[in-house]
Amino acid sequence: MGLNIHIIVGKNTVVTWGSESSLSYIERVVKLCVEKGCLSLDAIIDELLFSIINDMLDELNSLEIELDTLEEALAKAYETRNLFNVFRKLRKMRRQAIMLRTFISRVSSAISIKETVVEEASSLIEHLEKLHERLMALVQFNYIVLSDKTNKVVQKLTVISSIFLPLTLIASIYGMNFKYMPELYHPLGYYIVLTVMAIIAIAQIVYFRRKRWI
Repeated sequence: MGLNIHIIVGKNTVVTWGSESSLSYIERVVKLCVEKGCLSLDAIIDELLFSIINDMLDELNSLEIELDTLEEALAKAYETRNLFNVFRKLRKMRRQAIMLRTFISRVSSAISIKETVVEEASSLIEHLEKLHERLMALVQFNYIVLSDKTNKVVQKLTVISSIFLPLTLIASIYGMNFKYMPELYHPLGYYIVLTVMAIIAIAQIVYFRRKRWI
């Protein structure tokens, strides 16, 4: 919603202050009350609360649509940044809803708040809680997806390392340049070593494919 409205309610008096956009918002609500002919303090507060709750519900519906889109996107690609943007917005809305509920609870002792306003506020908070639970489930799902992708990458790297490890060992042995290594003088020694290395690599690839590791 992005508004920061401060309200003090007294006997036949209401005092508000805030940013320029917040005051414009209140002026719009008061103008609406004048058009409806509802000029009592109770009516103005009711209309203000209705307006705030409805705007928050509209924003909540937009977040829900955004969450629907994220649910589909998470199954295909990384959407962590967008996910936490929604989480940040929802957390801000929850904080605003709690402040709104506290305000209604306190002001109800001074003026008469319509039951429909209280019900709308309760519905808003309930909707927020359900959406928050859904978001937490989506965060958990995202964590599982990322963990699975990470495990697959690590598995592939491990397989590649396993293939090259014995080949590296053979190459390092024959790279030590000892004076007496009989097979070095064999006319086919080079080709024999290459053949052995190729057989080892192919055998490992076949084994890993049968295990469905690659």
